[in-house]
Amino acid sequence: MNVLNGFIGTNSEMFEPPDENELWTPERISRFWDLVAGEPRLHRLYFSCYYAEFIINLARLHGLSGGEVLDYGCGPGFLSTQLIDAGLSVTGLEYSHASAQRVNESLGGRAGWRGCFISEDLDNPRGTVGYDWVFSIEAYEHLRPEWIDGYFKRIFNHLRPGGHLLITVPNNENLDDSLIICPCCEMKFHRWGHLRSVTMESLMRAVEAHGFEVELCHELQLARMINLKISAIDWLLARLVTTKYIRKTMPVSTRERLRAIEKQMRGEESRPHIALIARKVS
Repeated sequence: MNVLNGFIGTNSEMFEPPDENELWTPERISRFWDLVAGEPRLHRLYFSCYYAEFIINLARLHGLSGGEVLDYGCGPGFLSTQLIDAGLSVTGLEYSHASAQRVNESLGGRAGWRGCFISEDLDNPRGTVGYDWVFSIEAYEHLRPEWIDGYFKRIFNHLRPGGHLLITVPNNENLDDSLIICPCCEMKFHRWGHLRSVTMESLMRAVEAHGFEVELCHELQLARMINLKISAIDWLLARLVTTKYIRKTMPVSTRERLRAIEKQMRGEESRPHIALIARKVS
């Protein structure tokens, strides 16, 4: 039997599998994440399950201290939970109805939680506008091509002047490494629905084309950094440790510690993620 587009047919019925943009229709994207939301064994695979603390500390180095925050594609709420714990007022945005329902059940009643809203076309949530920060964690690579322009425009419009956008994405991902073939319908697709491979250069171009000023964009090996207990501030300072200003103003013991960290990071063969922070300039 073949299963395609929700219909069951016989093996004799031949079809041409669609490309991934045709496969990942808005309805299927919503359905996929509804199913993921209902499978707790998959929740540990969310990026923010492991790296929320580092992401928040990185934002703090760029001025995050309070105010209104939008968690764009909040999933089970790992990042939202830690943002609330940090004293921020947090609104969630989800494409999946099931994800939004679960995170609202989980965080409902917590001081600082503004609720998670559904966006059928990844539009903005209802309610509060004028966010100080928007976090878009591992979401950009999932967007259908026709959504990208609206994604940036809506974030820009809902940020306060001087507000910040923090994006993380997989770095220069080989999409074929996560290729899956469905045994029922023979469709080929990325196991997490990624529709593009992103580089630092392509991400910065897209962000700057929509009126943002990039303040930071780096490739990261977060798993190794976490294992080595390298904090966000140490990581950032380690990248500056060779500058004349840092050499003159930093205590010798601190400088040597950061040089050791910089040497450890220099040996990284793979940096599988990108973190970008940009500011709304008008």
